[in-house]
Amino acid sequence: MKGNGMQEIMSVAKEFGLDSLVDVGMDLMPYVSNVRNMLKFNRLESRMKEHSDQLKVIGQLSQNSILAADYISERIFPIVLADLIEEHEDAKIHLILNGFENVFIEEKSEESIVINYYDTLRNLRYRDVRRLLDLVGETGTYETPLINTEEAAVISSIDVKLERYGLIEMHRVGIGDGEYETNYPGNVKQTHYGYRFLQFIMSNEKKVAES
Repeated sequence: MKGNGMQEIMSVAKEFGLDSLVDVGMDLMPYVSNVRNMLKFNRLESRMKEHSDQLKVIGQLSQNSILAADYISERIFPIVLADLIEEHEDAKIHLILNGFENVFIEEKSEESIVINYYDTLRNLRYRDVRRLLDLVGETGTYETPLINTEEAAVISSIDVKLERYGLIEMHRVGIGDGEYETNYPGNVKQTHYGYRFLQFIMSNEKKVAES
């Protein structure tokens, strides 16, 4: 089938009841399954082991799901698998898996919607997601950077990015000379898409606690 690296990954996947999904997913990703880059296989194996508890839950959900098996194995999981392999930020892995878990929990059969959420997540850094959570009041914390500092410039660029992806709407307050106040929760409105996106990438435990 695949090389030694894949055999190790399949062994780990089997522990979670995800071996059939991983097998099909790799077959649909020849650029990954044929590449001779053990670093990617090692990274995937490490991430699967690190998130073993969540993967076990996902494995159980997949076996009991009413969603079509080929929809999950051929349409959704290859996207998830590619992101698990290619994502450079380890901190985003649990967000990727939260989304996949929520596909089963919320019985999301609309492929285009799921793909759009993953496209958005792929284009955000973990710091961007944290900023979004701060702005919409999910974290309960908010720090205001000093004006005209490098940190303020970076945060401003993140805010523009979040608005560009349709996650928030900003009410900019001018302070003269073409400058604007740093955004804070009071002048930011979360869009419906922003709300649904966060619901997609949040853990089920957190959503239950907030309900």
